[in-house]
Amino acid sequence: MKNKILLLGLCILSILVLTSCRHAVCGNGIAEAGEDSSTCCADTGCSGTFQCINNTCIEPDCGDCGYFDNETMECKDYVCCTNDDCAADKECKNHECKILSCGSCQSIDNHQCKDLTCCDDDDCDDRDASTIDLCKFPSTKSSECSHEALETCDTNSDCNDNTASTEDICVDGDPNECIHITIRTCKDNDGYCPDDCDYTDDNDCESDIEDCGTRTSCFQDALDDCTLAKVSLKMDVDDDDLKRDITILMEITGYDDDEETCAVDFEFDDIDVEFTSEYRAELIAGGDTEDDVDDREENENDDYDDYEGDSGDCNFADDEIDGVNTVLENWIDDDFDVDDFNSYDCDGNFFDYNG
Repeated sequence: MKNKILLLGLCILSILVLTSCRHAVCGNGIAEAGEDSSTCCADTGCSGTFQCINNTCIEPDCGDCGYFDNETMECKDYVCCTNDDCAADKECKNHECKILSCGSCQSIDNHQCKDLTCCDDDDCDDRDASTIDLCKFPSTKSSECSHEALETCDTNSDCNDNTASTEDICVDGDPNECIHITIRTCKDNDGYCPDDCDYTDDNDCESDIEDCGTRTSCFQDALDDCTLAKVSLKMDVDDDDLKRDITILMEITGYDDDEETCAVDFEFDDIDVEFTSEYRAELIAGGDTEDDVDDREENENDDYDDYEGDSGDCNFADDEIDGVNTVLENWIDDDFDVDDFNSYDCDGNFFDYNG
């Protein structure tokens, strides 16, 4: 019995001695005592994303657009590796997307600053005096240069572009050149009404004025309320010597609330003069020939033509309108005398008429 116990003890002791003397084996897939990633990564593996190759932990391949982060021990992607990774107005520099800063006449195209064709007319100068150099769609990607043959001229009429909104001018040069200036000022009788004008300062504009034509009653009705209106008054003013066909333009231009007056304009439009048959006979009896009389009549017409275009204006108070209409009634009946308005607030060379 003692021998069996002794034998068992020797066996246990032998096992302990053999175990304590055994060395770790690298590559057996068992992480044994004394093994770590630096001595046997084949059994222990590597930290992070390091890869164990030939029993050595090496940094992993992070690809063409990645890098290894030593702090996290991981592969990370760069923000950008090419311009295509950035927005259209940026470029990739040092793996960062940077805003492109282009020149004053450049645009961004495919992540690059590229020169525009033109930004003003000077950029299109072809050094040819016979052409007009223009930059169309300036400072845009669609900009392009245009070289049009110069519009030459001798007079302003050669420059008519059939556009009411432009003033067509022939400018002296070598050769003379047409220019077309956009009309921006309010001006009567130029055939165009700019956007900021109205009939009160440009008669080419549409207005709310009632055109009574030759209907004087229409004008008188408007005068009672001082509403805007105009009329052409035709009169036959005759005496023993002369027969005068006189046309006067009258226009109610507005009511002044502060002064309580109605403004009316007057203008001689046309005056034709003819000698009466009695007067012609008198002149011939006095020694004139028919030709002499015709010359006298023509000279008389020339004198009266000087009145054409003469104008004046009046400001009638509310309590004066009835008297004004009475004067107009006399004129309608061919009893015409500008002195009828001497007692009113009137001014202008229209009232200097002495026919």
